[in-house]
Amino acid sequence: MSRDRQHRRTHTRTSGTMSLGCWGRCHRGMKERSWTLKRATVTLGAGMLAFYVLSVSYTRLTRDGRCEIYRHSSYHGDLMSISTVSEHVNDVDSLGSDLNDAKLEAFVRSGQVLNEYQFVVNSEVCSSSGVPQSVYVVAIVPSKPSHFQERQAIRETWGSQFNKNEKLKLIFLSGLAEEITNMQLSSERETFFDVVQANFIDSYKNLTRKTNAMLQWSKQFCSQARFVMKIDDDVFLDTDELLQTLLHLEVEPRLIIGYIDNVERPNRDPSSKWYLSQEEYPFKQFPRFTHGPSYVISRDLVADLYEISRHAPRIHLEDVYVTGLCAHVARATHVGACGFGIASRHASMWLLGAAVTGHQYTPEVMSQSWTRVQFWRAWRAPLRCLGYIIGY
Repeated sequence: MSRDRQHRRTHTRTSGTMSLGCWGRCHRGMKERSWTLKRATVTLGAGMLAFYVLSVSYTRLTRDGRCEIYRHSSYHGDLMSISTVSEHVNDVDSLGSDLNDAKLEAFVRSGQVLNEYQFVVNSEVCSSSGVPQSVYVVAIVPSKPSHFQERQAIRETWGSQFNKNEKLKLIFLSGLAEEITNMQLSSERETFFDVVQANFIDSYKNLTRKTNAMLQWSKQFCSQARFVMKIDDDVFLDTDELLQTLLHLEVEPRLIIGYIDNVERPNRDPSSKWYLSQEEYPFKQFPRFTHGPSYVISRDLVADLYEISRHAPRIHLEDVYVTGLCAHVARATHVGACGFGIASRHASMWLLGAAVTGHQYTPEVMSQSWTRVQFWRAWRAPLRCLGYIIGY
């Protein structure tokens, strides 16, 4: 009997020890599963919060891309009804107190009419075997003859999008340089078929002539283009955002789209590269103009703008002269903001699709920006969608 009781006590202790061990293991397993679940919940919550912040940031940043329309006071057309456009309807003239329409037109037309330019190197990107092709945007890049690296960087980045779309065309426009550079430019044209060279000396003082040559070339060789874009060779372009912007503005006539300045005054400091003497420009303020690094002109304005700008410019500031003085005489409509910039952009602006152009990009930085934009492009649609659902 004593042996049986001892066996039962031993069995009981053994069973109890086994039960305690099993409970311990189960408890530890439950704690591990609980911590795993908590970590997963925290990770999911953090991910959702990050996505929320990105979505809100995306939609708020893209507000900067909304367009502002400034029409000449003579405008009597229909108004637009697009949510991405801020109307400044029949905007009061931006002219100073000492300048009116009549004085401005007399000042512009007082210069001698220039002869048409000859294009010693040309490109037929807008036609095929002499037959004009359908063109939506022709981008013309004024470029110094020696800027091969800048042109090549554009070809390998945003310019590559133009090769993938038959309705987008790209050319580089230069003036004359020393003989060896002219020969290199001609050879470059034979390789890429996108170089145009006009018969004027390529210099900073001749930038207005260069822009006039751009307008002549587009009128003469690509008049069917719906839009003509002037874009410097240190400007980065998001082609998709450009096309979306232009799609919203197609119904608006006689457009110049870009980064607008409403209240700029002439620089009277003789040491400045932007200096204008009282004799060169006798007025206290410039009319509204679009800054020169990048802007878009609609087809119905190109011919008029070219004819007016053919008058020998009395100032060398090409953006003020062409998009300000001449555009005002042509009764153009200025469209500002729309994602156009005159400085380099923070990476987030490109990643979130909140910018169309940015300025002051070296070939190296342009390539880096292009790589980032391509990587993040796939995230734009869900970010945009969630941002709108949230209500920002």
